[in-house]
Amino acid sequence: MNITKYVGKLVYDYNYNKALKTWNNRTDIDMTITKKKGTLYIQADGASVNTRIEDENGSTWKENKLGIFFSDDDMYKRKDKSNIINHKEYVSYIGSVETFKILVFAKAVELKYWEYENIVFISDGGLSTLF
Repeated sequence: MNITKYVGKLVYDYNYNKALKTWNNRTDIDMTITKKKGTLYIQADGASVNTRIEDENGSTWKENKLGIFFSDDDMYKRKDKSNIINHKEYVSYIGSVETFKILVFAKAVELKYWEYENIVFISDGGLSTLF
């Protein structure tokens, strides 16, 4: 468990610092590229989990937030007209929606969201403060 926590913290710190750098420099991103056809899908939702560790208010419940990203290029149309998504990118975080917003934005930048003709953002409203 100690090794898992240690490595997990290293991975999280690396990803968060990279995302924070992207967030802090978001006005410097060159988005002048010509848009390509296609759609980038971003889905975000959260689910409460009981961690058994009390926060400052005495609650043991925390919300795990998950973002999923895929595009038209990642879908395969089957003969029966249904789709299979061959590749997805994920962002997961337990904590504030403000930090999750930074992580989601950084992943969208990594995927060059501005190059897509359309962006579809799906959420149930609980995470509506993301954008």
